Amino acid sequence: MFRILPRIPTPLPLVLALAALSCAPGARLTAEEQLKLANGDVVTGELVKETATTVDLRRTLLVKHLVKVSITSIHKDQILSRAKVPDAPELYKTRAAGVGDSMEEQCALARWCIEHVLVDRAVIHTGKAAEAAPDSPMVARLYTDLGFVKTPDGKWMKEDEYLAQTGQVDLGGKIMSPAEAEARKGLYRATSEHDAAAQQVKDLQFVVDHYAERITDMQKKLDAAKSAQSESQARAKSAQAQAEAAARRAAANKAQTGNGYGNNNRRGGQQQQAQTSGDPAGEYAQANTDAESAAREFATCTRRLASLQATLEKAKTDLPAAKERLTKADAELDKAKAGVPGGDAARAAVKVPVDAPAKTAAAK
Repeated sequence: MFRILPRIPTPLPLVLALAALSCAPGARLTAEEQLKLANGDVVTGELVKETATTVDLRRTLLVKHLVKVSITSIHKDQILSRAKVPDAPELYKTRAAGVGDSMEEQCALARWCIEHVLVDRAVIHTGKAAEAAPDSPMVARLYTDLGFVKTPDGKWMKEDEYLAQTGQVDLGGKIMSPAEAEARKGLYRATSEHDAAAQQVKDLQFVVDHYAERITDMQKKLDAAKSAQSESQARAKSAQAQAEAAARRAAANKAQTGNGYGNNNRRGGQQQQAQTSGDPAGEYAQANTDAESAAREFATCTRRLASLQATLEKAKTDLPAAKERLTKADAELDKAKAGVPGGDAARAAVKVPVDAPAKTAAAK
């Protein structure tokens, strides 16, 4: 005999606290699911949902030095194996225990912390690596991945803190003054307008230089299609007349046979049929099909010729204005270059959308 125990209600504050913990971006369980997939990938995260066909994991990732939380849904037929594994903080304790103080070992541990989104610990170990080798490219890469910038005096600072301290902005991954950022955005706009204007002139000039020849070729095709159409129509008309004559002779022969005029009349009718072509009705049908095909080709050539002529005339009309636009764009580009430090080398403007705001400390 089983006895049902009374359910002990969970206090509401505790329920809310647990819900908040499970939904927090950095929240981790003491164990996570590790899935080995058929394509060779290994995916680790917190199990949030499982159905008959899929497994959903909450994964914490570091994207451009910012912590992001995403839900990854994986089909079970792609999973080769799955196991419970300790969460990242637990794994870190074991991994960090045997790590030495050399730059290489500290960099390796810092990189592992980044991959497992242990950002604070990654900063600590990157700092220890910097103490051993301040100018190491590996250290610089780690700091950059963590969102740090190197100050003019050689120190590493969080980018948002540095921007707030200096009043500078980040545009396209480069730190500069707000005035330079605006100048570079102006250079980007001027370069884009210049390139568009130059391409427009090039396209229109091509039409002006080559479409007259295309029009001549299309006119020849149109004349050939017109000739083929006339010839097919004439053949169809002739074949129709022959088919109608053959039908009349056949009707007459049938009438004579029915009235009993004898074998002589039948032989005469057969001789007349032998003198005509083999299949007048078939020849008429083929000639009519050829005439329709020639008519379609004629109509197509007519449309294409009209389109080529219209395109050429429009290009001749638009080309002067396009050249004027390019001249103006040249002047604006020179003006924009002059406003950006670096002279002609500054033409390689930061490739960001024209209307993209510069990133400031507040924007981060």
